[in-house]
Amino acid sequence: MKKYIVLISCVKQKLSHSAPAGELYTSPLFRKNLDYANKLSPDKIFVLSAKHGLVPLTKKLGPYEDTLNSKKAKEIKSWAQGVLKSLRQEVDLANDRFTILAGENYRKYLLPQIRRYHIPMEGLSIGKQLKFLTDHNDGKYRDAIGSKLVNHGKNLYKLPPQKIEFTENPEANKLVNDINRLPHAYVIGCIVDQQVKAELAWSIPYHLAKKVGSFEFSSLETLSLKDIESFMADSGHRFWKNMSSYIHSGIQRIRDQYDGDARRIWNDKPTSAELVYRFLSFNGIGQKIATMAANILARDFKVKLADYYAIDVSVDRHVRNVFKRLGLVGHNAKDEQIIMRAKSIYPKYPGLMDLAAFEIGRNWCSPNTEPECEACFMNDLCMSSLTKFN
Repeated sequence: MKKYIVLISCVKQKLSHSAPAGELYTSPLFRKNLDYANKLSPDKIFVLSAKHGLVPLTKKLGPYEDTLNSKKAKEIKSWAQGVLKSLRQEVDLANDRFTILAGENYRKYLLPQIRRYHIPMEGLSIGKQLKFLTDHNDGKYRDAIGSKLVNHGKNLYKLPPQKIEFTENPEANKLVNDINRLPHAYVIGCIVDQQVKAELAWSIPYHLAKKVGSFEFSSLETLSLKDIESFMADSGHRFWKNMSSYIHSGIQRIRDQYDGDARRIWNDKPTSAELVYRFLSFNGIGQKIATMAANILARDFKVKLADYYAIDVSVDRHVRNVFKRLGLVGHNAKDEQIIMRAKSIYPKYPGLMDLAAFEIGRNWCSPNTEPECEACFMNDLCMSSLTKFN
């Protein structure tokens, strides 16, 4: 898989003691460069050190005084050869993408060997570089990106109720989409949607229906735990025994708490917090699935709620990747930070951004491929899209 690399040149201002390279350099230019680099969500960031060559951010260095700006061309060429040698051990110079945040002396003998590179501040004075970095690092860009993502989410929300393609099996999809006649199928799908691919999880209600011979609730509530275990043993779920217990207790909860009608979980226009709480009350359902369950009901099935404050984004690989590439969170952001960022952008309904981010990730910005920026509706603001490569 092709990588994305950022190279940052060292600076004169440093700590007076040894520290990791990402902390050693203290000048405003370096700190802003590093903030900007993290917003680009690269695979790796390296410092171009006049003394040490190519340096990972985590490598501990002592303070030093070397700079390429006082060296002769022959010395700089020799330094560059050492950097290129180190780079070849880490990356593919011919195919990987590079953003270079470094002065002329630090890059001029590297560029002939790097095919795909971008120099965002080429030709700018130090003062203009600082302004460029400040403009791109402050909250204004993030707010504009967040607003556009929210507006796209609102447009998707306005669409008529959507049939969700949970699986590639039309009959399995029909079952779990029928939240009016067989609402418990949707609940059971939510219960088993963990630690396996979603395609398999959402096929399980259909698998059970075929085994039982019916998916009417009156048929399910008579099943013992052993009955469900026998049906689930060949379901393909690697935790089928645990899932059997969760399904059995879930059926009992629907029977005892909701009089056998799972629609009563959501059809009284509850608050979003109450709806998430109700899903959390089912054994096996955690915060992520409970939020996802509420969000699908509100966003896709158009179930009316009293409010939407408690519906967070469900952080899957697409949401995680898109939030990082857009520059909404840093490269090393934890899932909890992504959730909080979404809350800060649109506290009325954070989960509204879920489908928009998923759409970007699925169609144009997969974590495992290069982004197709020109086709994406975020391309005029996205940090990754604004990084154009030679």
